[in-house]
Amino acid sequence: MPNDPDILPGLHDVPWASLRTAHGTAESIPAAIRGLASATSDADADHWYWKLDNHVVLQGSLYEAAYAVIPFAISIVDSSAPEFTRAHAYDLLVEIARGVVGDPSHASVVAPSGATEPLDRACLEQIVTARDRYVADLQGDESTVRRKALDLIVSLDDDPASVRKLLVSIDPAGDDEFADALNRELDDLD
Repeated sequence: MPNDPDILPGLHDVPWASLRTAHGTAESIPAAIRGLASATSDADADHWYWKLDNHVVLQGSLYEAAYAVIPFAISIVDSSAPEFTRAHAYDLLVEIARGVVGDPSHASVVAPSGATEPLDRACLEQIVTARDRYVADLQGDESTVRRKALDLIVSLDDDPASVRKLLVSIDPAGDDEFADALNRELDDLD
């Protein structure tokens, strides 16, 4: 999997040099995405995560390149990558989902429909497209990925009743850490 080119289709088709990050252009972003996708340890995944998080989203501020990163982060989440890699991809999606526009001069993007949308809303809408994947991970056996999927799902939904209904249907299956996180989220929804 780590060097499987199918996990990152279209990576070279994105005009990265024309997209903005917190620190300039997004030319370094493809290498960071490839690095995260092929990480061989948690420390390695963490290194590449910060090359993305501190660039496309910085201290809660979204930058234009965030929108282009989302499909690749979702591909990593949906892959057979190691749990530590998938968990870091989830962390990135959570940060983007919670982000707000950081650079007013790049506050919108052109969505696949051709419509111009606010960057934060477009990012959230794109992340939501893989909601079924995240829900499937709630039922999985990778404890860290389960907790990260939970965090993302709670970040996506603005309908507490819907989120509550989903969360009460999840069986923690003997995963005490996940059960604790699930119960905290349910308490927060009350």
